[in-house]
Amino acid sequence: MGLLDGQYASMTSGRSLDFDDLRSYVRGDDVKGIDWKSSARSGELLVKRYRAERRHTLAFVVPAGGPLAGAATLTQGKSDVALAAIGVLAWVACRHGDYVTVVAPGPNGPSVARPSYRDTQIEYMLAGLDAGCRLEAPEPDLVELLDLAATGLRRRGIVVVVLDDWDPQPADVDSLARLCARHEVLAIEVSDLDVTDPAMIAVPTRDQASGRAVPGFMARDRHVRQEAAAARQERARRRSRTLDRLGVVHESIEDVDDSVAAIVRLLERMRHAARH
Repeated sequence: MGLLDGQYASMTSGRSLDFDDLRSYVRGDDVKGIDWKSSARSGELLVKRYRAERRHTLAFVVPAGGPLAGAATLTQGKSDVALAAIGVLAWVACRHGDYVTVVAPGPNGPSVARPSYRDTQIEYMLAGLDAGCRLEAPEPDLVELLDLAATGLRRRGIVVVVLDDWDPQPADVDSLARLCARHEVLAIEVSDLDVTDPAMIAVPTRDQASGRAVPGFMARDRHVRQEAAAARQERARRRSRTLDRLGVVHESIEDVDDSVAAIVRLLERMRHAARH
């Protein structure tokens, strides 16, 4: 609960419940703010000063669509893993009274949901994301979503970008850099199911893009497994180098059961990066 402290202090006009200090009365101050007991003790009029609180806006950029409808494990979809991680972070934010919003594709194009700190509204946003992750849904435009997040969020906040087996492209990187210039950005990485895993030999699978059955020899052939593993590792290196260069703290999440531990690791790394 303490990893994402949603409230941060800012001395501004107005009141909150947190008393800060006393200062001398100046003409024009509201007389309701005078601390009469302290004024009597000091011999001068003193006004209570309060620390106004501002709250974080936590935004999730989610490329909901066909790619997230694929499998992450034998029993879980990538959308299950992504929504579990989003749910953990959103729950923590709501407990602090922070605002949560979602940037995602929709029937009428990508949009930014109205920020809210209410559980029912957050659940409505998550339900919309879940409904959008369908095999028949079109592939989302990540650049469009990142640019919308950069321009559509009025206040600086924390933006969590959900990535699948993302291989950085120049346009993606440029948009991500623009987003990083305006907000603090984190990334959650959800990988595809490894169809070359020997455990998949007896499991019928289909390629999501083509709909064709995956040949069984891919899980039996040692050379195919080695080449597929090398390709995944190279994409992961490119992804990690890109995110590190942009200052984006990121964490991979393997399955739903790993979501809480992964979010704790992500937030610990965020705090560590902030200290340095």
